[in-house]
Amino acid sequence: TNDYLAVWHIQDGYSTAVNFYSDSTGNDSDLTLTDADGDTAFANGQVGKALDFNGDGDGLARTVASQTLIDTTISAWVNPDSDAIFKSIFSGSDGGGTNTFQIDFDDFGSHQIRHDSYSTTFGSSTVGAWKHVVVTNTTNLQTGYLDSVASGSSSNATGFRYDKYKVAINRGNNNWFDGVIDEVRIASTSRTTAWISAEYTNQSTTTDFYTVSSVVTTGSSTITNHTATQVDNAFNFMNKTNEPLFAFALTPESGNATTTNLELELSGVSKLDANDFSNIRLYRDEDNDALYDAGDTELATGTLTFNGRWGSITFSEDFAISTTSVTDYVVIADWNAPDRGSFMTVDLQPRDITITDENGTHTIFGSVDAVQHARNNQGGGGGSSSRVGTAAPEGGGVVTGGTEDGGDRLDTNTGGDTIGNAPDFLWPAAHSGAWTNGANAYDQNDGTYATDSTGTSSDFTTFNDSVPSADTIEGVEVKLEISGTTAAGSIDVQLSWDGGTSWTGSKSTPTLTTTDTVVTLGGAADTWGRTWSDSDFSNANFAVRLTGVPSGNTVQVDAIQVRVYHQASGGSSGGGGRI
Repeated sequence: TNDYLAVWHIQDGYSTAVNFYSDSTGNDSDLTLTDADGDTAFANGQVGKALDFNGDGDGLARTVASQTLIDTTISAWVNPDSDAIFKSIFSGSDGGGTNTFQIDFDDFGSHQIRHDSYSTTFGSSTVGAWKHVVVTNTTNLQTGYLDSVASGSSSNATGFRYDKYKVAINRGNNNWFDGVIDEVRIASTSRTTAWISAEYTNQSTTTDFYTVSSVVTTGSSTITNHTATQVDNAFNFMNKTNEPLFAFALTPESGNATTTNLELELSGVSKLDANDFSNIRLYRDEDNDALYDAGDTELATGTLTFNGRWGSITFSEDFAISTTSVTDYVVIADWNAPDRGSFMTVDLQPRDITITDENGTHTIFGSVDAVQHARNNQGGGGGSSSRVGTAAPEGGGVVTGGTEDGGDRLDTNTGGDTIGNAPDFLWPAAHSGAWTNGANAYDQNDGTYATDSTGTSSDFTTFNDSVPSADTIEGVEVKLEISGTTAAGSIDVQLSWDGGTSWTGSKSTPTLTTTDTVVTLGGAADTWGRTWSDSDFSNANFAVRLTGVPSGNTVQVDAIQVRVYHQASGGSSGGGGRI
């Protein structure tokens, strides 16, 4: 079409058995490779593959029907490996030295148009760089173009002999080109400058107008496990804030797309109330740790519903996904302490995701491991859980009297969220550093604050935590009761195991509000990126560092507590009942 007599993409129709290069117009101008020493090789071309010639007698040629063309356009992409005088890129000849047309590359760094004895230089090139070479011919004018710019012309032009003897790529009377040649075309019309410019633009920036894809119609995306695999079971006797419920990875096949709906399936639901869950959010997990971090990007909020033993968490807000952005995602929520025996499995299936791009709706492939969240109320096996010995004596009934001064209050905060005095959470007894009134973070008086407004740090120590020798450390949890004088800023938390010489990476609280809020960093299965030993938690070694990130605010800490989760090595569930 478009008046092409021959188009050689070079790679089309190639066969190692016959050295055959097809003319894609169907005009039967297929080429044959001559290569006595077998050193011509395929190379990456400007459009697909090309041939790399070595300047030693190799080339492509074909005998064609004799005709003389007046209006003609010849184009090719060339990438020379060296400069050498009059090295042929393309030629047409009657075999007798007359009516010869030739495009050369010479040792002066320029391409030349040769027609009989007449030659015109039409532009410079560079060794090792692709150049688009075009020659147009009319009755009165021959013009050369380099990278779509007209660079030389002659009014002494005659017809181009498209002859019965030879049309050749790199076969010009022993003038062998050394370099890569791609996408050679002959047209029976003299192309306009606009045509040549469009051809050059399209072929020099091919990804602007086509995309190679294994899915032609609608595109696809794939779900897989998160980089950190899957989150751990998060149910126990505690209320949870900013706790991970589920993690996954999601990647479009290419380019950009939009997720318009995502639904997590809940199954095996037992002893759970949807009203106990709140603040469900989907985050792009920027640091790929399957945990809540202030640096993660919030994408959507979720709605949880239960229907008997089944349920779902639905995110209906649109969010963009891309092959160039982070592909890990984590679902975060708050909830009240689940009842004993509570249970649910969270899963994500391809059918539960809707993704679209400019071409339509994606097909979703892949799978993600499910996670079971359960609070187990079962004891050890092999025995009875009935009481040992006689019944306890009857109590003395309700006892009244006394005041608050007669003992510690269970809850030290009377406004905002409460940190309380949950079992196994320990208070520090000492501090050092630049925060103002650092002791207020552990004086157990509501409304007295350790504060920072300049981005400084303070270390809190002497937790009096006696971890039994040889116990395995499963996790470390830091609980803070925090606020700000304005709704801005956050607090970074680090742990030390050698008296403040070395520190773990930091975890960040959510953005502060003006109301006291209890936040938890770390957890029962979070070791803060290191392996701990029991001696690390001695008063001489263990410390918690708080660093203010004020953002123009004054950050405040009303209370700080730490819990170390550890487990004795060896043994088994044994033959007794619950303890």
